[in-house]
This record gives sequence, C-alpha cells and structure tokens, in this order.
Amino acid sequence: MELLEATPAVWQDLHARAPEATVFTAWNFHQLVHPEAQLLVVCDRRTPIVGVWLTEVSLPFAKYQGILTGFLNVSGDDLRRRLRLIRDVLREVAHRCDEFALTFSPAFEHGLSLSWFAREPSMNVALTSGWSAVISTRSYASYDVYVRAVNANRRRDLRHARHLSLTDACDGVDLERLLRLTFKRQSLAVMDSLGQMIGRYWEFAKASGRVNAAVLDDRIVAATLFLHDARAGYYIMGASERDPATAGASTLLLMDQIRYCFDRGLERVDLLGANDLTRGHFKLSFAATPVAYLALRTTACPEVHHAAS
Repeated sequence: MELLEATPAVWQDLHARAPEATVFTAWNFHQLVHPEAQLLVVCDRRTPIVGVWLTEVSLPFAKYQGILTGFLNVSGDDLRRRLRLIRDVLREVAHRCDEFALTFSPAFEHGLSLSWFAREPSMNVALTSGWSAVISTRSYASYDVYVRAVNANRRRDLRHARHLSLTDACDGVDLERLLRLTFKRQSLAVMDSLGQMIGRYWEFAKASGRVNAAVLDDRIVAATLFLHDARAGYYIMGASERDPATAGASTLLLMDQIRYCFDRGLERVDLLGANDLTRGHFKLSFAATPVAYLALRTTACPEVHHAAS
C-alpha cells in the first residue's frame, strides 16, 4: 500500500464517487478555506480508492473531513479487506504525523476499522461520537408544509421578527463583528485567526454558499453563513446582537436559509453541531433529526518503562 499526495484530478475523481463527500472535502474548499490540510490517497490500478483529509487540528466551523472511499467493484469486494485497508491507511498516517484529527461523515460505513486502529499500542487514540441536527427536505411536500412541522416557539420567533428586513448584502466585517459580540456574550474564547477564518469562508460562500442578514434601522443586527454542495446545505456560523428589538432574528435567518435550500432542491439541511444542550435543543426545534458521526484524534504515546519483575 502506498499513500500518495493527491493531485487535483485524482482527488476530484475520488470526491465524485465517494459517498462521504461533502462541501468540506471538495478540492476548491481545500484551496480557498483549508490550504493547511494535506490530501492523501491510496490508488488501485491508478484509480483512487481511499482518501484522507489530514490535519493536526480540526478546522473551526467545519465537519466531516475524515476519510473518503471509492472502492471498485463494491458488490464483489471483501468487507474485511476494506476494513483492514483503512486501518492500514491510518497506521501509515500515524507514521507520518504523531498527532492528527479526523471527523467522519455520517455516510462513512467503516467505523469498525477505526475501532481496530484505536487499539494500536503505540498511539493514544480517542474515538468519539458527535451529533448533528439534519432536516430531510424530501420528507415534506413543500417548504410551507415543512414550516408547520417546526416547533411552535420558532414560529413565534418569526412573528416577533416581522419588523426586521432581510438582505444578502453582508460582508465579512459585519459577520466578524457579530461573532465577536456573540462569543463575548457566551464567554467563549476568540481565536486569534477569527478574522482570517471568516474571510476565507465568506469568499468561498460567494460561489458555494450564501450569507444572509437581518437589518433594523439600516443596521445589520444578525447574520448567518451557509455552504452548499449538490446534495445539502450546511449551517456554518450565525451571530446576532442581543437586544429586545432583534428577538427572533436568528430564527428568521435560519428559516430563510432553509427555504433557500428547499428552493434549490437540496436533499437535506445539516445544522451541524448539536452536541451541547443549548445548541442542540435550538437546532432540533427546526424539525431536525439527530444524526451521529465519528471523530478520531491521536496523540503520540509517551514511552512506558516497565520495571523488571
């Protein structure tokens, strides 16, 4: 087995076939948002069958950057061989990088290989599960039918926010300002590179996403940023001012983004992280379903010296 650095053509070939592919594993996302990641592939007769999105630290606001699979002749493949191959790929990655983090798409069906790797004696491996909140648009005949399934509190938010206007004219500066206010309000640490990270996402969203904002008295008081691929819309970030006059703004913007996903014919809307009670409770109130995903993080094992018996 040889783990090679992916060329654009090879990665795009794998990405087009992989069930785990999302906007977060697209080549242009790598180029514009996450150039620090290393993209590696294993090929079978020059065709990529396994890809790894390798990074030491998970990218803020992103999910599902783990392993892509594009096995040939899937119906005739031996499951045990595929599981061993993925385990061996992770071993090779560990030889190259003492510490790395992978977050797997819910579509990744080879979790047993991660469990096998987690038992490697030479590594400290943390294998955990997380939760996203996902709306299946195909479960509803239309957006209007979907709205009736949303929690009553969210529909009340929409009534409270009727005096706010919507715009797509929101730049990265406004988005950063609102996020800093939100982080401060929630007593969250602000990363040093927040402005640069928001700028990258905002530029990428021009072609592969959408930013919307709520306006009150000619001032942007709330904003959200979504990314899209051919199948789904993804809630990346959202922030707002805290003021009684802006009550319901977050719900208004999310429902506007969800409506946009319905209008585009996307299969689902992924609101992403639902792992803590506050965010999870809020996101599930949009008639979303909890969906599990796996995450793996490694750190190098310290040397252990056993006393002679």
